[in-house]
Amino acid sequence: MRRPKRRWLMGAAAVSAAVVMMPGIVRAAWPQPEGWPTILSQSAGPEVAVARGVKEQDAVLTTDAGPLVIHRLDVDLTAPQLTVRAVAAGDKVFAGRGETVSSMANRTGAVAGINGDFYDIGQTYGPLNILVADGQLYRSPIGWAALAIDGQNRASIVKFQWNGRMMVLPGGENLDAWTKSGQKAAPPQGQGQPLAAFNSFLGDDGIFLYDDKFGYSFPAPSPGAHRVAVYLSKTADPAIYTVDSVVENRAVSPVSPGKAVLIGHGQWADWLAGNLAAGEKIEVMLNTAPDWRNYRTVVGGGPILLKDGQVYDDPNKPLPGETGVRNPIMAVGLSADGRSMVMVAVDGRQPGRSIGLTQREMAAYLLALGYRDAMAFDSGGSVDMVVRRPGQEGVAVVNSPSDGFERAVADGLFVYSSLPPEPPSPPGGTQPGEIPSRRPAPARNRAAEPGPEAARSRVGAHSPGPAHSQRPAHSPVRTRGLPPVPNPEAARR
Repeated sequence: MRRPKRRWLMGAAAVSAAVVMMPGIVRAAWPQPEGWPTILSQSAGPEVAVARGVKEQDAVLTTDAGPLVIHRLDVDLTAPQLTVRAVAAGDKVFAGRGETVSSMANRTGAVAGINGDFYDIGQTYGPLNILVADGQLYRSPIGWAALAIDGQNRASIVKFQWNGRMMVLPGGENLDAWTKSGQKAAPPQGQGQPLAAFNSFLGDDGIFLYDDKFGYSFPAPSPGAHRVAVYLSKTADPAIYTVDSVVENRAVSPVSPGKAVLIGHGQWADWLAGNLAAGEKIEVMLNTAPDWRNYRTVVGGGPILLKDGQVYDDPNKPLPGETGVRNPIMAVGLSADGRSMVMVAVDGRQPGRSIGLTQREMAAYLLALGYRDAMAFDSGGSVDMVVRRPGQEGVAVVNSPSDGFERAVADGLFVYSSLPPEPPSPPGGTQPGEIPSRRPAPARNRAAEPGPEAARSRVGAHSPGPAHSQRPAHSPVRTRGLPPVPNPEAARR
């Protein structure tokens, strides 16, 4: 029987008491995760209290398939003065070179953190899925899973669907602006168009919106191509913009603070040129379902590993070809009430140190710990967990990245606390709010319920993923003003 309120690994002095001798096998006192290689032995480093509500522990397992090294951060989201935030590399969507997790943690004062979303490795370093940092939308979603934390510090796993739209406001000032522009066509009267994406890869199909959080420039289009850029200024109303100018076939520089730009090719360029003029007011609706405004922090990733206490086969996963491959892997588990979270990094691709886990093996591990919902983040060589232990001025990398060094990544998920760790518990007792008391209740053993597959974003095909897996049967998608962007299974990891 699972004992979710008892810590799996209790420190080196207690390891001998935490194993059960079987004929030829040493089994852990906690359940052997289903589908795992047989655990022969285990040892653990000391549990380190990082800050109030944050504890870290490393473990080494010997299995009949090879060694495993697991790094775990337990986070009590009810702890006072504790927050979990997303950080974008260089505070931009397309930072150009990315940023290491330790750099993001140190410059923002985090006590711990992990890597986040899949990204365009070696090119723009832009994240592929939704990102909300400090309540601001940085990038629109593509339908993959995301970890979302609301204003009450409650965590959940969500698949956001993009419903962005723009509309030319009818009548009034816009009629005057249209007349002054010298346009001969009939003035616009509330015409609108869907937005293909926000701060994402620029494609041929649709109208794309960019603001100052994007951080990237676009060269002039190729000869013979038709591209229109509509430069905008923000107003006191966050949904209303004023058209500054309409420009054809020129390079687009990084957007300045307080500004934005709409870009379209071909028929979409024609629509922008035929409906927008300097001085007009337009409404921009950055809408998602569910509404991203209900969350303070959202970091994309995937796939979903656990749903409602059952191992879940996510039908819309970033790297379907790698489901059964053992890799270094990063994942997050959540309790049923969303108030307890575990971050787990497993080393891999190092046969003498750690063989890694498959996605299903990670799901089984988190289920054995008693978590109800879980998802993975970008894995492989991107796996990176950092911790600022007591007495340290900055964070240190606690796992062993398979590249031999930290990768520059697109974004990360970080823990912040202004309170020191709680004092040690008295013998036989616990401190109020201690993480073991927050261990989630065992998930109910019920039949798996397949969840609805989220609709893909219109620009989902433009999204690469960092992997080394097999190339898809179809050709890579080429984007305008950016290098060719392959599909997720064709990108490096």
